[in-house]
Amino acid sequence: MRLLLTCENLQELDDLRLLAQELKMKNAAEIYFFAIPLLYGIKEEDEFKGFDKLIRPFGAKRGNFKFFPLPLKALYGFLNAFYVLSLIYKYKIDLCLTGVSLIYTRLARVLSWNKTIFVSYVRSLLADDNHPTSSSENLWLKLSKLPGHQILEDLAPYQADYVLTIGERNKETLIKKGLKAERVYVVGPIAVDQHHIIKPAVAEINEIVFLMQAFSWHNDEASAKAQNDFLLMLIKQVKGQQGLQLRIRPHPRDTSGLDSSLFNETIVLDKSGGAFLQTLTHRSLLVSAVSTLNFEAGYLGFAHCFFATGAIRERFAGWYQSMSIEPLDSADDVITLAKELPESASVLRSFNDVFESKYRGKSLKVASQLLASLMEVDL
Repeated sequence: MRLLLTCENLQELDDLRLLAQELKMKNAAEIYFFAIPLLYGIKEEDEFKGFDKLIRPFGAKRGNFKFFPLPLKALYGFLNAFYVLSLIYKYKIDLCLTGVSLIYTRLARVLSWNKTIFVSYVRSLLADDNHPTSSSENLWLKLSKLPGHQILEDLAPYQADYVLTIGERNKETLIKKGLKAERVYVVGPIAVDQHHIIKPAVAEINEIVFLMQAFSWHNDEASAKAQNDFLLMLIKQVKGQQGLQLRIRPHPRDTSGLDSSLFNETIVLDKSGGAFLQTLTHRSLLVSAVSTLNFEAGYLGFAHCFFATGAIRERFAGWYQSMSIEPLDSADDVITLAKELPESASVLRSFNDVFESKYRGKSLKVASQLLASLMEVDL
């Protein structure tokens, strides 16, 4: 069996690599990794270890296209689709395993005419259609209102032959977005689940970890400004607290930039890459507006909270309500929570309603066995 892997960020890469290597170990599969230049967050070649063949389209280096305008990135997406299609035929690929399906993988699937099976793994917590998170989702929402749009459904966001995801909530959202229920499978959080034994008892907090969102990437400048304003206030508050450090983790697709003059012994920039969850301790408190990483940390038992001010609260009010989250209103509230922990740890959630808790510690095995059954391969 020959697998072709492709994805857009380090977190997806961690999941897909584990899944592919499990299949390789059980079935001697060959793994080909297609590294598109839009693979956000890649910093070291070591991240690509474990693949039989690393394929870079057109000799491109990582990150070259991160800041290119949308039309050029769209054009490059189409070129990638034809490149993937050529790889499928050249290497006789049996299974194309992707992160969340992007336009180039959806187009390659349509053009391959069932030559191979496309399976997508959606690790991110999805918002509903009132909160589209990408330009392709926004475009599809407009197209779906036009007559005859059904002929383009295979190019709609998230489409694949089969979709694996983290929990029932995501499955329901994917079905609402147009995927057929019999093609969506819940397997749990694959890479995060490898940390399932980490259940620290929350202790006195000595660092706040601020997880930035890529609002500016999605042209939501109002939310980007609200996030930056909140961060500046948090920086000011932390500087006045003895024994407390603020670690700032930019989103891989964040294009707003951070002023280097902000950083010192108290305010530090996170550079942990894909190993981020391993850097957390029982004295860390994570803060974000909306972040899958924050949910994953909560699932593992780490202290976490959400904030919402200005445009963020206005845009995501319904989403917070649907998730039963009461976001904090100010940087002062974050400091107060940090001081109250661990006494107030009982208010923290493990998000078993987001991730499939019955597969805790078994997600990788469940996902690999499911893939094997879809491919009709014995493990």
